[in-house]
Amino acid sequence: MNEQKKAYRKVLREFRHYRRKALGFYSGKEIWEACGRIHFYCCVKEYFQYNPEIPQGYLCLILAIPKPIESMWQFYLKHESTEYLTWEGLEALLEGMLLAWELPQAG
Repeated sequence: MNEQKKAYRKVLREFRHYRRKALGFYSGKEIWEACGRIHFYCCVKEYFQYNPEIPQGYLCLILAIPKPIESMWQFYLKHESTEYLTWEGLEALLEGMLLAWELPQAG
């Protein structure tokens, strides 16, 4: 299995786990309050599901992180100048994460 399929499967597993958790434990009000995060998770899943040309560095990053979508969400919250509604926005977010991830390793 190639790295793109592995990365997508990892993202899909985390997405499904989050969806089950959200639907099983949250009340209607809590789901409403979490809708931005739910939308973020959906956008990330679709990026990895439908994008045939994901850069190798992003795939390596996703495969190296235990919870990639959660990590992307936390990065987004810290760097709200990033956006996730487009593939370009997600790539900018992943690029920022990749730079932050590589800097300590270069140390």
